[in-house]
Amino acid sequence: MGPAAPGPIRLGAAVVSVGVLVSALAGGVAAAVVPASPGWAMIGFESVIVLAGVIGLLFGLGRFRQGPGLALACVSGTIFVGSVLGYLGVQGALGTTSLQGALLARVGAAGVLGLLAVVCVFMREPSAWRGFLLGGVMVGVALGGLALAYLGYQRQWGLFAPSGGVLDIIRVTAALLAGLLLAVLLSVGGHLVIASFERCRGEATPAARH
Repeated sequence: MGPAAPGPIRLGAAVVSVGVLVSALAGGVAAAVVPASPGWAMIGFESVIVLAGVIGLLFGLGRFRQGPGLALACVSGTIFVGSVLGYLGVQGALGTTSLQGALLARVGAAGVLGLLAVVCVFMREPSAWRGFLLGGVMVGVALGGLALAYLGYQRQWGLFAPSGGVLDIIRVTAALLAGLLLAVLLSVGGHLVIASFERCRGEATPAARH
C-alpha cells in the first residue's frame, strides 16, 4: 500500500466532500417534502451523492492509498453525473424553487475534486504537467471552436450563411479547412493528455513520497 495523498489535498477533498454530503442530505429531504409529489429521481441520485461524499471524506481521512487519484476522480464523476441527472429528473426545480444555483455549486465542487485528483496523479511525475496542460489547451480550443461552429450554423453567422455562387464554394472550403484543423487539435490534444497520464503510471518518485 502506497503513502496517503499529501495533507493539503486530503483536507481540501474532505472539506468539499462534507459540503456535498450535507447538501445531498438536504436535497434528498427537500425532494421528498417540497413538491406536491416526491421527486423520486432526485431522491435516488442524492442518495448516490451521499455515498460519494462519504467516500470523499474517507479519502480525506487517509484511506484509499492505492490509487488515490482514481478514487477521487470517481467521487468527482459521481457527484457531477448524479447532480445533473437529479436536476433533470425534477426538471430543474422543486416546487417554485429553481435548482440552477445548486447545480452550479455541485458542478464546481466536482470540478475541485477532479482537479485535486489530477494533482494526485501528476505528483508521481511532475514533468508530465507540461504535456497535460498543452493537451488540455488544445482540446479546449477544439471544443470551443466546435461549439462556436454549431452556434454559427444555428444562427447563420458569416461563413455559415448561404450566399450563392463562388462565395458558397469559398465558404464551404473554409469550413472544411477549419473543421480539419479542429479535428487535428482535438486528436493531438487528446493524445498529449492521455500520454501524460500514462507517464504517471509508475510508482511515486522518492521526492513525491516525502
